[in-house]
Order: sequence, then structure tokens, then C-alpha cells
Amino acid sequence: MNNRTLKTAIYVIRLLQLGYLLMVILMLYLLLATYFNWTYPEMVFNHLPHWFTIDFGENEIFQSSFNQVYYAVQGTVLATLILLSLEALIQIIYSIRSLTAFKSDSIIKFRRIGVYTFLCFLITLVKPQYVEQVFSLKISFEFQYLLFACVALMLAEVFKEGNNLWEENQLTI
Repeated sequence: MNNRTLKTAIYVIRLLQLGYLLMVILMLYLLLATYFNWTYPEMVFNHLPHWFTIDFGENEIFQSSFNQVYYAVQGTVLATLILLSLEALIQIIYSIRSLTAFKSDSIIKFRRIGVYTFLCFLITLVKPQYVEQVFSLKISFEFQYLLFACVALMLAEVFKEGNNLWEENQLTI
């Protein structure tokens, strides 16, 4: 199957993967900077337009080494889970292109996407902070992860039903 929309989707997802990979590198830099006492530049990418800057200003993330390490690890894990989800989505698109979308492999990949995004929801649920010798704990509901996990798990069930119908059709021929 030669579908221009599917090709475009793959290119867009690959660009997203590149962005999340750069985010992982940034988070690892922040994590290592804590241990090696590296300084943070005030602005990164100064030669780019003003709307594309990363500001390491006064932020609660940088007010203690606990916050730096926690948020760097959290960001790295989140970006890695999203990268894994995007890779599974690309594999599903390839199965659609090859007309094998209703095989059990696609069902497994949709379930993985659901589990990965549900883990993203759980990881972002609690936000501990340590500022000026005071430890605080915030609860934050990132519903976009939960919604995407539900959609992915529902799609897994839809594809499972499609797989059952496909197998029944194969038996009647």
C-alpha cells in the first residue's frame, strides 16, 4: 500500500523522536551538571529567534540539587517512554502500509503504547520539591497521558476484534 498520508505521518513521528532525543540529552546534561558542578548558560541557542530559547533562570528546579536530579531523571524517563511509544506507533503504521494491521503484533504495540503513556501519567502525578530546606509535595494530574493511554488501549481492543474477524474470514475461504 502506497499511501502519502502514512509516509507523512512517519516523517512527522521521526521528527518528534528527534526532538525527544534532544530532550533526553538535555536532561542528561542537567543530571550530570549536578555532579560535576557545571554552570548553566543563561541562554542556549542565542543565535536563534527569541521564541526558541532555553532559559536557565531562577526556577525551583535549580534551587536544590535534589530538584535538579529528580526532574532530570523524570524528564529522561518521560522522554524515553514517549520515544518508545512513537517507535511502536511507527511499527503500527508500517503494518498498516503492508496490509497486516490486524495481526496480533499491532494489538501488542497498541497495548505497549497504552502502558507507556499510563506510566507517564503515574510519573508526573507527584512532584516533590526541596526549596530552602523545605520539602513539599505537589499532586499534578496530567490528563493528556491518561487520555492517550485509554485511547491506545481502546484501539488495541478494536484491532483485537479486527484480528478475530480477519481470522474467521481466513477460515471461510
